[in-house]
Amino acid sequence: VLGPDHSDTAISYNNIGMVYHEKGDYDNALVEYRKCLKIELKVLGPDHPNTAESYNNIVGVYYAKGDYKNAIVEYCKAL
Repeated sequence: VLGPDHSDTAISYNNIGMVYHEKGDYDNALVEYRKCLKIELKVLGPDHPNTAESYNNIVGVYYAKGDYKNAIVEYCKAL
């Protein structure tokens, strides 16, 4: 009903990503977090706090995987 580019759809993708993240399924968490981020960039823009939070969620996955290089790249996008 809300559509693929609605902010509530982004929240749903984020929540699914959080579940995968907590399970340790980092690859699927990244997929869902990136879906959320794509919508937020389109609807809210790069400077919105929710967009920064999505980048931070992606950082958390890379950090948990020990991929510090990509974590830093994503952190810089959140600034």
